[in-house]
Amino acid sequence: MKKAILSIFVIQLTVFTLIATAVFFQNRFISMFYQDISYVNVLASDQQAFDAFLSWTKERGIIASGITISPDNEIILHVSRWALEGKLDVLEGRLPEQGEFVSDIPTEDPAQSGLLKRILPDYSFKIYGLHQPKHLGFSSLYAMTTTSEDEIMEMINALGPKGVTIELSDIWIGKNPLLLLSSFSRAEGMLILIFLFSTALATFLSFMQFALQKLKSMSILLSLGYGRFRIVHAVLADLFGGKMWIGSAGILFILFSILILTSHVYRAFYMPIAGIYLAVMGFLVCMYSLLSCCITLFCLAARRRNLSLSIKGRKPHIIVQIAACCVKLASALLFFMALPFLIGLHQRSMVEDRNLQNWVAAKDIYLLSIKDVGQDMGLEIEVELQNKILALYQRLAAENNGFFMDAMDVYVLEVQGADYPLNGLLADGCSTHITVSPNYFRFNPIVTSEGVPVEQELIYADNVLNLLVPESWSSIHDALDERFLDYFMFYRFEIYNRIYSAAPNDPWNPSRQEELEINMIPVRTGQSYFTFSPDIRRDAGNRIPDPVVVVDTGNLHPTSTFTRASRCLYFQYSDGQDMDITDYLAEIVGMDGFVFASSVWEGVAARVLRLKRDYIASVSLTMSIVLGYLASSFSLFANYFARNQYLITVKTLWGFRGFRRYRSASVMLFMPTLLALPLFGLIMATRLSRLFPPLSIQTLLLAGAILAGIDILYFVFMEKLLRKKSMHSILKGESS
Repeated sequence: MKKAILSIFVIQLTVFTLIATAVFFQNRFISMFYQDISYVNVLASDQQAFDAFLSWTKERGIIASGITISPDNEIILHVSRWALEGKLDVLEGRLPEQGEFVSDIPTEDPAQSGLLKRILPDYSFKIYGLHQPKHLGFSSLYAMTTTSEDEIMEMINALGPKGVTIELSDIWIGKNPLLLLSSFSRAEGMLILIFLFSTALATFLSFMQFALQKLKSMSILLSLGYGRFRIVHAVLADLFGGKMWIGSAGILFILFSILILTSHVYRAFYMPIAGIYLAVMGFLVCMYSLLSCCITLFCLAARRRNLSLSIKGRKPHIIVQIAACCVKLASALLFFMALPFLIGLHQRSMVEDRNLQNWVAAKDIYLLSIKDVGQDMGLEIEVELQNKILALYQRLAAENNGFFMDAMDVYVLEVQGADYPLNGLLADGCSTHITVSPNYFRFNPIVTSEGVPVEQELIYADNVLNLLVPESWSSIHDALDERFLDYFMFYRFEIYNRIYSAAPNDPWNPSRQEELEINMIPVRTGQSYFTFSPDIRRDAGNRIPDPVVVVDTGNLHPTSTFTRASRCLYFQYSDGQDMDITDYLAEIVGMDGFVFASSVWEGVAARVLRLKRDYIASVSLTMSIVLGYLASSFSLFANYFARNQYLITVKTLWGFRGFRRYRSASVMLFMPTLLALPLFGLIMATRLSRLFPPLSIQTLLLAGAILAGIDILYFVFMEKLLRKKSMHSILKGESS
């Protein structure tokens, strides 16, 4: 039993160290950006206004930091210059001057003035001094080291007349445990809880079985006049004595050290992780010692009244059997709870892995993302940003095969569980079409009903909206014509008249004299459109078959281009090009920190890798639950044979077989599992079912049958072993 306890210890030490490490770094991230801090949007009209903002914060000792997080996990901070002195741990170089930065990774950028100690794994930091923004007239998000609403309102009122517009975004006061919990997915949280419960039950049962084995020796020591604390000390020395515990913990520590030191991501964090390992090990040893002490003292108190029987080897098997039945019931429930996550992760992992083959051709394709720099702080600012994005799209379309693939309406329908046909007509107020731009057909060719590439049939005219309609929807051409004339009218004329006509810098004002037309192009049925989004139509290989498609040829108001660019603008870019992709985009729009790009292929590959990692963790968790289930079964078998070994031997000699010999054992064997099935069914019938992925009744019954099969096989194996041992005990006269 000591080996079983040691095995549980090693498993818990490994998993708890990994969990504690993840929590430690996530908490560090939250403490940096969400603890005792407020976020405000600041728009300075000119250099004098921005200087007033800097002076106001410096006079009150408030540190202001501009924050930008790019899709590739690069965090860029612009921090008040006076606040950097004495606060940064610069390993090499010096603090940044204007236009310079310090980073926690070495770069080849000549503007890097110093190297910092690594701050967080999976993130790189660039820290600049807070000087004049390169682009006045646009807002930036600033973190402020004050949580006083009165002080923020004072700042707003004091700086408003000086040309500084400030809007309060968020205030984070103190630590927020819910924020830390929300940083983990529901599946991760549930799997961690299930692991905690399952290993706790297995630990408790193992210690009870260990105490049962030590009862006779404890009773002898008690009869010799040993005090309780000396007996407890002897039990602990027997449990933790020897080289097995030190050797196992040492080998595990060496393995952790090798993995960390060979990882370029975590090598710089070796000391914190090693400290976490030692802390978890100390915590587990303390918990094991405390549990062993409590169980030992309980056994001593119970055995004092019947000391002579204790010395003869009489043991309270019935108590342990009841405890084992309860643990087995709980283990079966935990197995049923873990099963939906295991099945769901397996199915998702298989689907994503299969879909990965469709993404090989997208290795040089990037997805654009846009940072908020004041879109909501004035119509003129919004229009100017729209014009920048329109120019960016036109440049990317011309030089980098940039294109739109907007299937967000399809994704919304999927999330809502609506199964409307994608015929382009409105369904309960939802759109049922997708939108692409002409370059999309370079990556996903589509042909007309006559076999002609669809690009050849497009009409590039301001008053014409191109619409691709599968032959299967030919019966609703009139309805489509009416629907998309309204659509075209809105995005070409009405959106400008209703909103943007008030903006003096919006050059868009097409003539209302032109008659709008729909160029309806029939395309062959059976063609599909690749979504370039791993979230849309996962089960169909991320492809949408036979939708109605709007082809955006640039004759809609720039707000539609801006909206799509923020979520579904893709373009090609080679890693071998001279300029970094972020610098390339910044040069086109004329602004830093406004647009970013992330590799589509890398995002999908990381997603598949994360799913596989979660699946492996789920399998490991399920195996630990099964091991706990087997441990409880072993405890039931062993104690049943120890309590009934004479009766079993007699029945064996008289020729009893099967169920007649082990009637009560069979009840104890199957009852916990049979009881767990309806209990889990009741749980799934309540609101708690929202915590679990769906699980069919057939799968649940199959899982119950698997557990019962495991019990039968385990019983057949253990019965032969324990029956032989019981026979030897009877012959030696050791039966009790």
